[in-house]
Amino acid sequence: MENTHPTSRTMNRRRQGNLRESGAVVNTPHWMKAASQQRSHPPGRFPLLGYWWVRLRHGFYALLQRVGRRIPLPEKEITRFLKFAMVGTLGAAIDFSLLNVFHFVFGWTKFWANTGSFSIAVCSNFLWNRYWTFPESRSRPVHKQLPMFFAVYVVGYFINQSVFLGSDAYLFSRFLPPALSVNLAKALANLVGLFWNFTANRFSTYRGL
Repeated sequence: MENTHPTSRTMNRRRQGNLRESGAVVNTPHWMKAASQQRSHPPGRFPLLGYWWVRLRHGFYALLQRVGRRIPLPEKEITRFLKFAMVGTLGAAIDFSLLNVFHFVFGWTKFWANTGSFSIAVCSNFLWNRYWTFPESRSRPVHKQLPMFFAVYVVGYFINQSVFLGSDAYLFSRFLPPALSVNLAKALANLVGLFWNFTANRFSTYRGL
């Protein structure tokens, strides 16, 4: 026998339609508004990329609200953090690749291999953050901004180096092969450094933006 009972989704749609017809105000979640705006706008050069960027940004914001109950951060800062994390992911790929090349191919010590890969990744991060994450910062002279950025990353370097060498020597290398131990230690060091680098740069290099 065919089920004629309406589903909960159908009932909700009917209820919202009745509210709109009666002139009542219907509170629409912000992520639904953004999705509808994204669909109503004409597609750009990369419509699929834009669609998933909206989903990622608002999904991440909703996740922060659930975890922290109420996060008093504007969505602009959430977007910046996501961009910063994406730039950091690219920098981490450069960092990981060069670390393995310097250490396992060229035979450098872990200390100098990590120093070289970290320094090159920092240069990449600075360029991407200046021209994409914080494009407003291009109005500021690069010769003043670059030393501030590197000052933050000098502290970040010591954090990264300490976590990397410490976790590799006293944690991962005890039960893992060398290649896996080095890369896991590097992943942990980059994760710890991400939050320091974003917070410190936000309130020093990119302050007031």
